[in-house]
Amino acid sequence: MPQATIAAGQIWRQDATGSHFLVTRVYAELFDRFAILRRVEGEETVRLKLRPGSAPLPGYTQESAEFNESSPAATES
Repeated sequence: MPQATIAAGQIWRQDATGSHFLVTRVYAELFDRFAILRRVEGEETVRLKLRPGSAPLPGYTQESAEFNESSPAATES
């Protein structure tokens, strides 16, 4: 299975709660990379440290493709 790339604008679902989060920023500080996620249904933000060689966002599943497929613009021809 290919490793997912994390980029701003993607939507990820938190496995524990089922809440959806939008990736608002991915940045580097010295030797580490971080992602800032904002809850779609509220104001909560989460800062996650990205670890090379592990799951892209541990505890989260990428949902962006599913949201794009179900959008009205994608179904109109």
